[in-house]
Amino acid sequence: MRIFVIILGTLLSFGCSHKSSDPTGTDPGMDPGATDPGSNFGNEPPFAPSSLSVAGSFFEFDTGKALATPGTMATAAVVPSPDVSISGATFTLANIPPFSTFYMVAGAPPDHRLTYNAPITVTDAPLVDVKAYVVADSYVSKLRTAFNVTALSGTATVFVQALDATGAAEAGIPATAIMPSGTGIKGPYFLDATMQPSMSAAATSASGWMVYFNVPAGTLTFAGGTGYTVVSADAPTVGDAVSLVAATVTKGTTTTPPTMNVSFQQQVMPIFISRGCYNCHSGNGDGRRLGDLVLDGAAMKIWTALTQTVSTNFKTTRVNLTAPEKSLVLTMPSYENPPDAHPTVVFTSSTDKDYVTILTWIKEGAKFN
Repeated sequence: MRIFVIILGTLLSFGCSHKSSDPTGTDPGMDPGATDPGSNFGNEPPFAPSSLSVAGSFFEFDTGKALATPGTMATAAVVPSPDVSISGATFTLANIPPFSTFYMVAGAPPDHRLTYNAPITVTDAPLVDVKAYVVADSYVSKLRTAFNVTALSGTATVFVQALDATGAAEAGIPATAIMPSGTGIKGPYFLDATMQPSMSAAATSASGWMVYFNVPAGTLTFAGGTGYTVVSADAPTVGDAVSLVAATVTKGTTTTPPTMNVSFQQQVMPIFISRGCYNCHSGNGDGRRLGDLVLDGAAMKIWTALTQTVSTNFKTTRVNLTAPEKSLVLTMPSYENPPDAHPTVVFTSSTDKDYVTILTWIKEGAKFN
């Protein structure tokens, strides 16, 4: 895997601003007399600007201090790559499609490793005061020595912070609560409240941080161990680089998404608005031009586009009743390595609640309800 992961492709952008080609805001396929806002989008959802920006500063991971030297910045999971400008220890990313989720890849050579930060999401407004963390090579070496772990060339180091439901660092999470994918991984090892190695610890401290070494290059996913539920984004892992992961850890089971009779109009269609799909896949936007998919107008029209109409690009419908997880409506906007042709990421893992809702709807037969 290349150090700078760039998702190639030009189809189905979720972040392009435009307005419907119909000046009335209605659609010829609109359900006659429909009054339920869940049954047809009309012109109610707002359109985001055509591009947005993210501005912030570089910080050292273990000390939490602003970086004193200039940093470097790249991105993963958004195409085209944003324009990057750096002034000392500050950065600005411009021309980011709205409703994009992506990874910032920060660095500060020669003393800091390339660091894949936990993904951030841009919706319909710019972001400011964003912190991009970089991990010092000396800090990784210090931890390896403390935990007596021999470095394995070509593997990644992954730091995971256990969080509670409010997003606060969570203490007392044991090693068995979080189960990483992959083989040959060493860890977890725990950091104390000051981010120093805690050799005898068997659970997270007040910092919530743990670390894994010798993680194979590719994509790292996490599952909950016995008695725990874990929700986190998938983490890109690159040889000799570092990845940071935010994981919400809950003891026991959490409230699950609907498992019976998921409503297309009341539960699935609103996702297309809240996650920005409608922003591009309507009118004559890029989602229609490049992906041949329209997500505005009558509920029946949208349902037909997903379940009956064959994609001109992929020669199949966007819902796969035989293999629901392989449905284009799920795979195209999901993070994958290697990437597919979708230029932005909406779902960073299969644990995303909206992903699960759509998947459940498909498993239940993708009904028009």
